[in-house]
Amino acid sequence: MNNLESNKHILTDLLMSDYAFLMSLTGILVGFCFMFISFYIVTNIKA
Repeated sequence: MNNLESNKHILTDLLMSDYAFLMSLTGILVGFCFMFISFYIVTNIKA
């Protein structure tokens, strides 16, 4: 019973860290895309 609880805790910790990693990666990608789109719009307006 105790071993099962510790395994469950490890699994939830792993899942949370993986989720945080995915969220940060998604945030970086979204920021990069937003920068690229805004740069594209600015260059189109200037041209």
